[in-house]
Amino acid sequence: MTTTKAHIYARISRDRTDGLNVAEQIVACENFIKNRGWELGETYSDNSISAMSGAVRPGFEKMLKDAEDSSDTVTFVVYWKQSRLERDPDDLDRFLLAGCEGYATDGTQANVKTASSELMTKMMSLYGRFEQRNKADFQKQANLRIAKAGTYRGSIRPFGQRKDGSWVEEEAEAVIEAAEKIIAGEWSFFRTSEVWNLRGLKTPQTGKQGGKQWTSGTVRNYFTRPRLYGYQDYKGTLYELKDWKPILTKEQFDAIQVKIDSKRTGFRTSNVTRHDVRLLTALIQCADCGRGMNAAQRGGPGSTRSYRCPSTKHVTIIAEPLEEAISEFSLHLLAQHAEVRNQQESTTRRLATVQGEKLSLTKEHEEWLDEAIEAGLKPSIIANKESKFEEEISKLDEEILTLQQDKTVSIFEGFKLEGWNASPIELRRDLLQTLYSGITISRVGQGKRFSPDVIDYKFTPLGERLRDEYLKHEMDALHPWENSDAI
Repeated sequence: MTTTKAHIYARISRDRTDGLNVAEQIVACENFIKNRGWELGETYSDNSISAMSGAVRPGFEKMLKDAEDSSDTVTFVVYWKQSRLERDPDDLDRFLLAGCEGYATDGTQANVKTASSELMTKMMSLYGRFEQRNKADFQKQANLRIAKAGTYRGSIRPFGQRKDGSWVEEEAEAVIEAAEKIIAGEWSFFRTSEVWNLRGLKTPQTGKQGGKQWTSGTVRNYFTRPRLYGYQDYKGTLYELKDWKPILTKEQFDAIQVKIDSKRTGFRTSNVTRHDVRLLTALIQCADCGRGMNAAQRGGPGSTRSYRCPSTKHVTIIAEPLEEAISEFSLHLLAQHAEVRNQQESTTRRLATVQGEKLSLTKEHEEWLDEAIEAGLKPSIIANKESKFEEEISKLDEEILTLQQDKTVSIFEGFKLEGWNASPIELRRDLLQTLYSGITISRVGQGKRFSPDVIDYKFTPLGERLRDEYLKHEMDALHPWENSDAI
């Protein structure tokens, strides 16, 4: 008498809401096979493969291929529950068409040996999806009740606050400081990420989630959360968080959204009227201590302007020659931009591609989110997926911002100093931040005249490309014979 050989299939996903893990499923299947007196065959498994991601299941695919290649008329497969085997009707059809016959440890079967067995197999599949949808409906109602009750829904506490809305003082104060400086135009999101990272402030951590350094993208996304002023968003509707201590006012939050929108579109909501005295404010740092230097002016209009370090007896420098030196050097770099840009893929084409990728990724995530809520996944699982989605979006946002900056740089191609000085100050400040990640100023020395040697530039990736091209042209001008054809 030939002994029946039965294989095992087990699956668990990151979005597990109930049931056994893979190892426990395998043990249950082994006991089922042993009690039937069958021979144990191969064990196939897929660990942490989400039912909602649509990702390929290597173990499942190998099992189907082995079944199709097998000389056996029927391939017997044991699994814990039918829901572990299939994620959609196609999975079940492929399983049956490959010549497989399934046995769940609860006694139910999946086969098409008779019309009745085929009907029962399909009914079990439909019932499993009915149960899933039914749980999802209850979960959606529960989530809505939680949102209406004003309870914070996140699995990880937000930066600056605890889950009950009380402040984590050091973080909350850092958020307030950053918000004020972002609104004033003194800090960018990149600068904010630098400051927070230098202070050792990381994203909140729960288990393996969070605890990472900030980027300009994650800072920007953080400042789009309405919980900052005491509300949370659920499916497009804002609900007030009860007993929640807001970090920002609604006016501050709205002002930052205007900044974010202006970065995306290049549109400014009002004309800039600030004087050039603030051209380099917070963009230059003191060589003695690294602190940002502020504008200063003694006396009335027409008096000498300067930039000085907030620390006593540190660097102070006259504004006009410093601004002129940095502006002229920047224009020299910008003069190389057309040539550098011509060596790269079209900025406009790449920008459209990345924006398309972001749109597609956002649409896929929204579809996943709807399915996840319908499936009744735990809020912690959804939050984990949203965290990864935000990281991916942040990377795309950073590239989009770089490409938009590249287009902004092209505005100044061919400009002279007069045209530069006549341009809006915000545009010039954005341009400087596009070229330089930092500018350090050293002391001029008492009684000595200003020299550009006191300026130490730290370049962004785009600034480095322009600098290299500029230095190459300077060397060509000094040694033209090195690049001339032999006579």
